[in-house]
Amino acid sequence: MSKISHILLKNPVVVPTGTKLSEAVQLMKKNNVASLLVSRNDRLAGIVSVVDIMCSIEGREQDIAVDKVMHSPEFTIDSDKWLTDALEMFRCYNATHIAVVENGETIGIIRAEDILHTYRFKNEENGELIKSGNPCDWDVRYYSVIGFGKAFFIEDIEEKAKALKIITEHYSGNSFEFQKNSIDKVIVIRVEIEGITGKKSG
Repeated sequence: MSKISHILLKNPVVVPTGTKLSEAVQLMKKNNVASLLVSRNDRLAGIVSVVDIMCSIEGREQDIAVDKVMHSPEFTIDSDKWLTDALEMFRCYNATHIAVVENGETIGIIRAEDILHTYRFKNEENGELIKSGNPCDWDVRYYSVIGFGKAFFIEDIEEKAKALKIITEHYSGNSFEFQKNSIDKVIVIRVEIEGITGKKSG
């Protein structure tokens, strides 16, 4: 299992408060990143992601500032801690973002989505409910896979169409064709997996 410092961007893209969402989108595309850090008076104030922007501009103009939609973490964790420590904080405090500190200074922000993506196989063997005489002692037997990697925007129209076809076939079992005007309206992010670990419970 990696430490938090291992997944932080070495040179994150930082924008000041007041930056327009339209400018933020262009910076994301230019630097091939899915989120930006936001600073206020040379101090880290929050983080804004492509998902935040997509949700915010729906039905609105892109001239609002990033600080209107950014997330400002309420909790902090040391960069030398393990990813499992961060995951436990996300679970216990129901937090969406956690600030990462090093020597007392905030150096980054992490989201649960940045460090964990778990797939649970759905056949009966891997999702068995384990019962006992005391309901509080019930458990579930399952296998999980945790992957870590970096996310990139897919800009090529053919590659986006291929990715959308793979995703829809996986979840629906059917093959679909997509029109160019529909593909242009969709943001597709490719995740390059750098490490995978697994867990067996029960």
